[in-house]
Amino acid sequence: MTDRMATTEPRSTWRQAWVHFWFPTTTAVTLAVSRLVLVPAWLLIFMKPWEQLAVALTYDPARIDQAVILSILSFVPVDTFHTYEVQRGIWMLTLASGVLATVGLFTRTSLLTFGLGNIVLVGHLWSYGELHHPEALLCVAFILLGLSPAGRCYSIDSWFGTRSQHPERWGPDATMDTATWALRTTQCLLGLAYFSSGSAKLLDGGLSWMNGATLQTIVLTDYVRFGMPAGGWIIQRFWLCVVGAAMTIVVEVFFFVAVFVEASRKYILPAGVALHVGIYVTMAAPFFTWIAMYVVFLDIEALRRQSSRRQSP
Repeated sequence: MTDRMATTEPRSTWRQAWVHFWFPTTTAVTLAVSRLVLVPAWLLIFMKPWEQLAVALTYDPARIDQAVILSILSFVPVDTFHTYEVQRGIWMLTLASGVLATVGLFTRTSLLTFGLGNIVLVGHLWSYGELHHPEALLCVAFILLGLSPAGRCYSIDSWFGTRSQHPERWGPDATMDTATWALRTTQCLLGLAYFSSGSAKLLDGGLSWMNGATLQTIVLTDYVRFGMPAGGWIIQRFWLCVVGAAMTIVVEVFFFVAVFVEASRKYILPAGVALHVGIYVTMAAPFFTWIAMYVVFLDIEALRRQSSRRQSP
């Protein structure tokens, strides 16, 4: 009997730790701040202008190969979907829902509409020509935010909620156990994306990927295409290519540690920022959406509590 109890205790402890990892009782402050950072960042910086999205209408719709668009075309005729009026309407609806999501009005519906609309617009554009992927994770993050209580504070919904029959459920001091899972899922997706990139390099090239010559060749290729001055400078300094390659592998393979070890974030997140800035200035590859998503790693609620304690007499 004692042995059985000793066996179940560790299992129960691990189960409790796992549940606490995903569903700790906390406020929606970090979730709301993530909404207030990511949605305006997309609207003001990352969202493609209509003129660029409209280019997709000049291509043959028979070339569409993105699964999400093909699923839409299974019940919407291509002659209807692939028109100026429909695509413009989707863009305007997405833009309007982004504004509503920012101010927190009908927050769940607005975020879900915003995420789905951007997935459709970006997926349609990706169906032709060269394929890129910096926007994909952030679009998924919008869906996750829409499924979470991201409007429980710092929103118009919260303002109305505090005047409803259950005001204790709203505002920055209201606690719940559903305010973290969306942030954790986004963290895990980022960690998997980095690990996928780093492990693919190691599986394809082994440790020789870090010999400097591989990165030198990649940067040279992009220098010919884009003419980034920093790219031309670094390919002439071989040992910097060796260091850059090694640091790329280390950051990408071990980024997931930031998901589980909070203390590591003060080192890993700045390293990630440095990695993406370096990639952009040498190869013109803009992964700034990933940098913006680092906000989901910040414990804004802890910072708020510290600030409150300092201001209290």
